[in-house]
Amino acid sequence: SYELRRPLPLPTNGMGAADHDALASVQPVRQRLKSSLKALERARPRARFLVVLDDEAGAVSGCLEVQRLLGEMLENTYHLHILILSREPVYWSLGTTKVLNIPLKGLAEADATRLFLQRVHRPLGPHDFLPTSILAAHSAGGVGAAMVPPDKAAGLEAASLRLRGHPLIQRLEGHPGRIREASSRVTPGGPSLLDLAAFLEPYGELQDVPAAALSPRLL
Repeated sequence: SYELRRPLPLPTNGMGAADHDALASVQPVRQRLKSSLKALERARPRARFLVVLDDEAGAVSGCLEVQRLLGEMLENTYHLHILILSREPVYWSLGTTKVLNIPLKGLAEADATRLFLQRVHRPLGPHDFLPTSILAAHSAGGVGAAMVPPDKAAGLEAASLRLRGHPLIQRLEGHPGRIREASSRVTPGGPSLLDLAAFLEPYGELQDVPAAALSPRLL
């Protein structure tokens, strides 16, 4: 569940009084922004405009000044829409405008494994999987991920099936950005998928895997 908190008069997330003064010093910029939006609406009276904010730092929910700025933008326009991409919901109104929170789910496991396989930089091998997974694949007559399949599509499908339920895929929770970050670490001579899963931090952020912690390669 999300915790409902009163917005603070000063920015949070490490921002202090100096940052608050900096926000106040951009008043002329705020005026130009509002004037530019009005000019756009006059030039295209039937058009709708969308502003997309990637708020990874949580500035909208944690900073009253940001809320006021966005509220002023909405109140001084007729066809402006704002999309806020945030890890936490935003409950406080932007001026007189209510914020509608729509949670986004992660990719389905099948789509997550396909995206992961499209982004890795080496073939997967036995060292990337739990021993039980390797034995199950051989007993079922399945091809190993390190083997060369008849065609690329068949290889991707076989590897995708092998990745279903893998600890790394489960911990990435279908988040496209985390999947891209993890797959960029799958390089020749780099850590195994099991190593990456063990060093996955909250929110899917990856630590550097120490060389001493790399699992031995299985031949």
